[in-house]
Amino acid sequence: FFFQAEDGIRDAQESRGLGDVYKRQVAAALSISGLSLAFCANAYYFYLEKKWSPFGEVLRICVSASTFILDILIYLHYSMRLQMMKIEKIVKFDTKLIYSPLRYELLLELLINAIHSPPGLEIYVTISQQDADNTIPLDSILAVLMLFRLYVIYRMFGHYSHWSGGRAKRVSKFYGFIAGSAFAMKSHLKTHTMIVLCSTLFISILVFGAALQKLEENWVPKAKSLNFDTYWNALWCVVVTMCTIGYGDLFPETHLGKLAMIFCAMWGIFILSLVVVALQNLISLTSKESQAYEELNLILSGTKVTTDSKALVKVFLKWAIAKKKKKPVLTRFILFFEMLHFAQKFHLSRYQMLEVNKSLSEHVGEAQDKIGREMHVIQTRLGIVPQIKQTLTYVMLSEGTIQTKLKEVKERQHLLYSYVVSMNKQSNPQLSNIEEFTLRYDLNEKLILKDYLD
Repeated sequence: FFFQAEDGIRDAQESRGLGDVYKRQVAAALSISGLSLAFCANAYYFYLEKKWSPFGEVLRICVSASTFILDILIYLHYSMRLQMMKIEKIVKFDTKLIYSPLRYELLLELLINAIHSPPGLEIYVTISQQDADNTIPLDSILAVLMLFRLYVIYRMFGHYSHWSGGRAKRVSKFYGFIAGSAFAMKSHLKTHTMIVLCSTLFISILVFGAALQKLEENWVPKAKSLNFDTYWNALWCVVVTMCTIGYGDLFPETHLGKLAMIFCAMWGIFILSLVVVALQNLISLTSKESQAYEELNLILSGTKVTTDSKALVKVFLKWAIAKKKKKPVLTRFILFFEMLHFAQKFHLSRYQMLEVNKSLSEHVGEAQDKIGREMHVIQTRLGIVPQIKQTLTYVMLSEGTIQTKLKEVKERQHLLYSYVVSMNKQSNPQLSNIEEFTLRYDLNEKLILKDYLD
């Protein structure tokens, strides 16, 4: 699946874009590996109590090398896209990449993937706060910014999904759009809603947790409970923030950490709103299920009315017998209130059954109205048929008249040709065949223009 080409063909000789697919796979692997190495180098820095070591420098050298190769592959990928646009005649053949419509997308992607901490970088950024100054290594900030490289996960929807494969691209081109990552994401959201949303939520928690820990772990908190040295504390704070719960047991104290949590809260609200909509669609009934539900509800309501009426009659007979036999007042009093209770249940169940019947009658009325409207439209369209038939009859009759007039025009043209040519030959016996043809052509053009004006 990972090495599948965009048109669904695994054979290198038959695939149309297999080489570019391999470049994108290598670029995605380099992007994720560079991000992982950068976080490892930063974690090793804090593990050695904020001291850089040769091993950390080796990791940063690997990050720089992978970033350089990654930018080259991105440039080659956009060059190939430009060549495809030239073949499809979307742009001119002599268009350069820097002047093409892809230039802004290329520059943005190069900028995102060029962000990293090069070897030998030991710069610290100091941010003033109310209580104290926050000094954070620039390496930590760059590591957080490198999390934007995870956009490759979004790109994977466009490169490896069957919703953006060769067949999907042909169909989308027929309907006037391009089947890319956005179309693939929307399609997966419709077909596998909960899987996509739960995966997105899980990845978002991990990403925001990593960013929060990097931005807060250099800060010395006032209370030990606000310690973000462990990744689990950061994850807990992110979950509480995304769910908009806000226990208050863990919260960021630095400006950068608070900024990250603002974006985390907004993203959490967006994801959770989509989850609520997906759950609503999941539990909603289809049209056939709704019809079955209404019918079963009617049956159950009728059964309940029958049961309650039987119980009411039974209690009433008991009360009447007790009254006739002059049983103790307490017994008759209990039976009387029991009778009132069942009478209330009977009226309630009967009311519910009437409501169900009312809803069914409303559905039937709506269906009848809809059928009536459609029948009116059909009758209106059928009323045009006689007019169309009359118009066709008129056209068929006019066709014979037009043919007759065309014959008359041709006969007149032939007579005029003969007359004019004979007159010109009498006045000029040396008239050549070419001049005669030109004369006939001019005369024919004038006659046609005259007939058109008439």
